[in-house]
Amino acid sequence: MKDILAFIDAAIELENTLSGLYAYFSNRFPDDFIFWDQLRIEELNHAALLGTIKNLSKVNLFPEGLVLEDLDAYERNIRLINGNMNEPDIPDRKAAFEFAYQIENSAGELHYQNKTLQENPDEITRIFITLNGKDRDHAKRILAYQSPESTRI
Repeated sequence: MKDILAFIDAAIELENTLSGLYAYFSNRFPDDFIFWDQLRIEELNHAALLGTIKNLSKVNLFPEGLVLEDLDAYERNIRLINGNMNEPDIPDRKAAFEFAYQIENSAGELHYQNKTLQENPDEITRIFITLNGKDRDHAKRILAYQSPESTRI
């Protein structure tokens, strides 16, 4: 049996790390503070939601496939994020958007996103999707926000 708790903990760590990246961007690029801060809050909400749902694994109710079962993928992304929270690696606003988009399309984040779009989910996954609400589509929102046609929220 796989250690689902390790996968959940890794997913929570990824969400918290990504929240840290968005906090870094919100401080580094003050013109985009509101945008990055909103994503930061949503990533913290994802981590909290996963933490709450983690308790379901203790009574064998944790929905199958809710988190990516690949510790290496989580660890790679966490190292990548932590290693890029500095000016030389993210020299400008454009690089910040490109990096955020890359991470939002990475294994752990993409898996989370896809789960929130699942059709005909089981009851617990449906509750998860409902609680997650509109805190999704980060990659699309990043592209839309940085585009020249954006109305900037």
